[in-house]
Amino acid sequence: MTPKKWDVIVVGTGMGGGPVGLKLAQAGLSVLFLEKGLQPTLKGKFAEEFTGDSNNNLKKAGRLAEPIFDCTNINRKKIWPFIGSGVGGSSALYGMVLERFQEKDFSKWPITYQQIETYYDQAEKLFGVFRADTFSHPNNKELSVYFQTQGIGTYRLPLAHRVNLSCGQCQSFQCDQNCKNHSGNICIEEAVRKYKATLYTNCDVRKILRSTDKEVTGVRALMDDQELEFHANSVILAAGALNTPLLLADSGLGNESGLLGRNLMRHYVDLYAIKIDNHPEVNMTKELGIKISPEFTLQSFGRLPPAQVIASQFIRDIPVLKFIKLLLKPVLHFVTRKRLVLATIIEDEPKYENRVWKENGSICISYKIDEKGNQKIAASRKQVSHFIKKFGLLLIRSAEKNEMLAHVCGTAKMGVDPKTSVVGQDNKIHGFKNLYILDASFFPTSGGINPGLTIAANSLRVADNILKNIGKG
Repeated sequence: MTPKKWDVIVVGTGMGGGPVGLKLAQAGLSVLFLEKGLQPTLKGKFAEEFTGDSNNNLKKAGRLAEPIFDCTNINRKKIWPFIGSGVGGSSALYGMVLERFQEKDFSKWPITYQQIETYYDQAEKLFGVFRADTFSHPNNKELSVYFQTQGIGTYRLPLAHRVNLSCGQCQSFQCDQNCKNHSGNICIEEAVRKYKATLYTNCDVRKILRSTDKEVTGVRALMDDQELEFHANSVILAAGALNTPLLLADSGLGNESGLLGRNLMRHYVDLYAIKIDNHPEVNMTKELGIKISPEFTLQSFGRLPPAQVIASQFIRDIPVLKFIKLLLKPVLHFVTRKRLVLATIIEDEPKYENRVWKENGSICISYKIDEKGNQKIAASRKQVSHFIKKFGLLLIRSAEKNEMLAHVCGTAKMGVDPKTSVVGQDNKIHGFKNLYILDASFFPTSGGINPGLTIAANSLRVADNILKNIGKG
């Protein structure tokens, strides 16, 4: 490999790394993407061949193949969260919903909605966000009319996808149809193919290299069992809210505030499977948003992972129960294929004691829901159940389960004061001239919707700032 110094190294290829790398490459900067995961190659109908029982299948799914450890209680528990690992990161697994945070969601942020608004426009255009005023499926139409008679507003979810009549609305796993617009097929492919960016996969960044004057010079990584160093004028970390703080900690950087890895947040998610008798046919159409409460979002979930995937999640670490899988799969198949599934997304709040760290080379988390969080969950279940009980409600409780870890954020908080935050308003780590964090680690609050669009919009905002600072903006 010929030694080279890039303008920018981007660690991670998800919604934080992809947009900033693409925009900088479009401006003529040399960009190197380093991705720990693989570039998945899918053959055949993925939902039919995925078993969920092996690390190879998880890698193929674009998911974390190695477990993380839930150390909240005395006994360490292995969990396999639905977090992406591969080109596109978690965006390659997401349900394609790209919504804007509301202005009130920025009340505790050091940047305002107005500062990011134009970049929301850019991000929606980049990812081809599709909006419509009407619902295409009769189930969604009937539900919308029903909720409106109850004085509750509904709306069509903004989806980032390509028109494909056979699209299965897949999430939490990958299929081979390439319908969803994610960071991999929208940003990374374009940056590499058209703007001469470089992408290395299977590249595990282990350490950030620094000079003595608060500047970083590059990274050290293990790629294909070979230790290599890559050098650049700037380094952007977008490896996810679990990995980014751990990489900084391993490098001895970014923890002057003592908050690195702290304030771990996620969303509380419950699933509601309902049946509409007038339209009993299978409905996987992810298009309905329902505004029941400002505290949470209720929306179409789309296609659940295949029944065998969910069954494997239940019995993965309990070998004696594996025989139950044969009985469990038909029940799960009924729920995942015969009913309309709605999901609540409930906002979490930052708590210092919730954190991520590394122990004996493994990722560990400690996460407890406090009394206020439990009250939010209970209130959401009461409200939703009241409105949809007429549809034969089946509640799949998952909000309290750390195994369902998703939309992780907050572990490298943004703020003005270096004593109480990790990065500043420009997303640079306090005290450094050229080291940035652009994944959801920087979120001061979690919001009550999918964070993808906000991550991407902020990524484009920071790209403009970088270009202005070097005279190309």
